[in-house]
Amino acid sequence: MKGVVPHLVPGGITHLQYADNIFLMVDGDSIKNIKFLLYCFEWMSGMKINYQSEMVLFGMGEDEQ
Repeated sequence: MKGVVPHLVPGGITHLQYADNIFLMVDGDSIKNIKFLLYCFEWMSGMKINYQSEMVLFGMGEDEQ
């Protein structure tokens, strides 16, 4: 998993959390892996993830989005 702004923070920033919200900031190749990890978390913890949340993509062409 690669975070954003690696030139400012070693390894880049991958997430920010506030209360019950989490902002994931990763490169496009990591999205499928993150969804799989969230699914595993749901299965093991019994908690539910809201997959209907908003997704904002930047730094990508329309064909990649």
